[in-house]
Amino acid sequence: MESTEILELIARTHHAGSHGDWPHLGGRAAFHRAGELVVNGSLGWARPAPGELVPIAAPPGSWPVHLEVVTDADPRYGMPPSWVSLAVVLLAAPEEIAEALAAGRVDDPIGDYQPLGPVGALWSDDAPLPIGWDRAFADRAAAHLADGERAGHVPNLLAVPADSGRGLKCVAFRTASPAGTAGAGAVRGPDGRLLCLFLFDTD
Repeated sequence: MESTEILELIARTHHAGSHGDWPHLGGRAAFHRAGELVVNGSLGWARPAPGELVPIAAPPGSWPVHLEVVTDADPRYGMPPSWVSLAVVLLAAPEEIAEALAAGRVDDPIGDYQPLGPVGALWSDDAPLPIGWDRAFADRAAAHLADGERAGHVPNLLAVPADSGRGLKCVAFRTASPAGTAGAGAVRGPDGRLLCLFLFDTD
């Protein structure tokens, strides 16, 4: 099984419980690989500078992040030209993830409210000062994405290199709603090991 197949399976599994024709809203969607996120033990998933946050425990390593980007959305919904409906972090082989999905081994690793939108960010959350908490970074991300909208960038995102120069420490992008809530699903093996995270806007 290829990564593209598991991404499509995760998208179908997640969107099957969504309302209407979400996330496409008359437009096109495709996964884009944002890069390898360097994780030291936990992730932040919220709008930048969220105020409060429930970190998501994740195994240390460099893990591929794929973003489902929707373009040409129906303007009646007020969507930006390029926005992310789903972020997926792959932490195991596609076959393992598919088996866990088929067995229904999915849970909510957040279980609490945290804000998301109109900018969402995913970052390594256990550095001395994680970038996602920084107000200056929040302003920088919003300005960068606004410039990307005007230029018609697809995908429209801000990827911040890790301090080591290898991989990323943060990726930020537009979300569907201006004031949503961060939702997440954790796909786990039979021993409880985390195999995959899929992250989304619940509003």
